Amino acid sequence: MKYSIVIVTYNRCDLLKECITCALQQTIAATHIVVIDNACTDDTDRYLNSLSIPQLVHYRLDHNAGGAGGFYEGLKKAHELGDEAHIIIDDDAMLSKDFAEQLLDKARKNPEILAFAGVVKTDGCIVRDHRQRMKRPGFRMEKIPLEEYQKESFYCDTASFCGLMIRDEVIERIGYPQKEYFIWYDDTEYCVRIREISPIMVIPAAVLNHKTVFKPMDWPRHYTWKDYYGIRNRMHMVRTHGNLWDYVVLRLILWTGSGMRNRIFALVHLHHEDWKEEVSIYKRGIRDGKKFLKEKQR
Repeated sequence: MKYSIVIVTYNRCDLLKECITCALQQTIAATHIVVIDNACTDDTDRYLNSLSIPQLVHYRLDHNAGGAGGFYEGLKKAHELGDEAHIIIDDDAMLSKDFAEQLLDKARKNPEILAFAGVVKTDGCIVRDHRQRMKRPGFRMEKIPLEEYQKESFYCDTASFCGLMIRDEVIERIGYPQKEYFIWYDDTEYCVRIREISPIMVIPAAVLNHKTVFKPMDWPRHYTWKDYYGIRNRMHMVRTHGNLWDYVVLRLILWTGSGMRNRIFALVHLHHEDWKEEVSIYKRGIRDGKKFLKEKQR
C-alpha cells in the first residue's frame, strides 16, 4: 500500500530534522513525506531546501495557519499525490522504525476499517490523552484504561493528529480537517466525522516518542491564548455534530469549569493576581464561538 507521512512544523527545526530521519527509517518506506512549513521564521526553510530526498515534498505557507491549517494543507497535498493512506504527525513525533509497518499490516487485515492509530509515549510512558473515548451528552472525554494497551488492538473515539493513519477514502468521503480552528479540537472534530463512517483502531505495537516536556503547572493554572480556541472550537464541534442536549451540557461544563471559575478568581484576587484576562478569554471564546457558528452556516 502506498502511503504518505504528513508532518506539520513551526519553528522547531532541530525536532523536524529528527522527525524526518525517523520517517525515512521506516521498515516500509513512505511513498511521500509531505512537510508543511507553517511560515517558519527559523532555519526550517533553508534546511528543507538543502535536502535532496526523492520522496520529500515540502510546502511553505505564506502565513502561520496553525496546526489545523497545516494539517488541512498537508492532507490536501497528500491526497493530490494519490497515496492510499496517510500518517499524520507533528514535528515532535518520532516514529519507531516499524510504526508504519504495524499500522499497514492491520489495515491489510481489516479492509473495512478506515482509520488506525499508534500509541503515544513520552519518556517511555503511555500518554493516554491522545486516544480517548467520548461520552454523551456534551461530548465529554474519557481516558482509556491502561489494561487495554496490553491488547493486540482496541478502539477509540478520538485520536490526536499524533500518529493517526487514515485511508485516502476518508478524505473522499468526509473531506479535510477544519482549517479555521487554527489550534485545538481540529483532530477531535475530524475524528467525530471519521466515526460516522468507520471505527478507529488503536495498535499498541505501533509506538511513537512524543518529544515534549511536561512542565509542572501551578494550581489554578492561568489561561493562555490557546484556551480561547479551545472554548470556541468546542462550541462549534458540539453544535455541528451534537444535539440540543449536547450543547446545553457543554455550556454548563464551560460555565462551571471556565466562566464561573475565572469570575470567582477575579473577584477575590486569588494569589493577589488579576484574573481579568482569564475572564476575557472565556467571554471572547463564547462570543466568537456563536459568531463562528453563524459564519460557518452561511
